[in-house]
Amino acid sequence: MAPGQRLSGIQKQNAKDVDRKNFLYIEYLIRRGKKQLEQLKSADTVGLSTIKITTPATPAAAPEGRTAQPASPDSAK
Repeated sequence: MAPGQRLSGIQKQNAKDVDRKNFLYIEYLIRRGKKQLEQLKSADTVGLSTIKITTPATPAAAPEGRTAQPASPDSAK
């Protein structure tokens, strides 16, 4: 996917998700988009990459400093 198409997809998603009356956030998104386009047009830009970071949900019952482990099939016996 070309960088311009990726930005276009992000803009379309923002158009669906952002309240039309939230002018401050809309102006922020416009400034951010312009900055991204300027970076793409720069001769110094040689490539793009994306990283998707997800954080696991923390179990509420886990003691402090420990993480809950899923029960193994053997522990049910």
